[in-house]
Amino acid sequence: RTAGVRPQTPHVLFVRDTSFGQHRPPLEGIPATLAATGLATVDVIEANVYELTTDYEVERPPMDRVVDYVIERLTHVPIPDLMVVIPIDSDAVGCRFGEMVTRCKTVRPVPTVVIFTDMVGNNDLRVGKLFPTVDYFLVIDLPVHPTGMAASRSIPLWTPYDPAVFYDAGVVRDLPVVFLGTIVGERVGTIRYLQSQGVPLLTAGGGRARSWLAVADYARCYQRAQMALNLPFPGYQLKGHVFESTLCGALLID
Repeated sequence: RTAGVRPQTPHVLFVRDTSFGQHRPPLEGIPATLAATGLATVDVIEANVYELTTDYEVERPPMDRVVDYVIERLTHVPIPDLMVVIPIDSDAVGCRFGEMVTRCKTVRPVPTVVIFTDMVGNNDLRVGKLFPTVDYFLVIDLPVHPTGMAASRSIPLWTPYDPAVFYDAGVVRDLPVVFLGTIVGERVGTIRYLQSQGVPLLTAGGGRARSWLAVADYARCYQRAQMALNLPFPGYQLKGHVFESTLCGALLID
């Protein structure tokens, strides 16, 4: 710094894929909060594959249009000092996300951070695909530090949740058991078994656009629940359900 000269405010560009309802805290507030502090100016590019294609029935629509849209928008915003890329989830690395990050870095060769919002234990494989391109990885839902190649550039974070949103509202708990999340993998067998045994189980939410719940509705389900299931995938993973359900006063079944 030069004495008497105020340093230039850095400009941060957020690139987010919102195709599968990734509007949950803390992601929604990061750009606005950063801008409000005055520590940086902010631009946001959001891409939703369902808005860029007419094929609404595809479980995992091709990411081509998302990639092309992001790259085109990238040329119309100021050159950032830092680029923060937020994929759909960790599986998006196999859905053209790696290509998107590489192309973004080619168009705007600036320091790049990737935020993984839901990372299971096999993080070295996923991070490894992006390692040559990305400068740092922030990992939510994985409070265990990655090992191997990923360790030098990864920062695992506890998932923060706002007690003004998730709290015991004192309402009637008319939902005996709830599971709020995507029903895939080993979760499928568990959910089907409970339902076959007559357990009054409400399933909702999750990462698919048509089952996604707004934050207020998501919290309200936990506030009405007597018991909440947490079904983490194998590996070191601390799901947000743990914090959300207990803040709302439900009995956590893990």
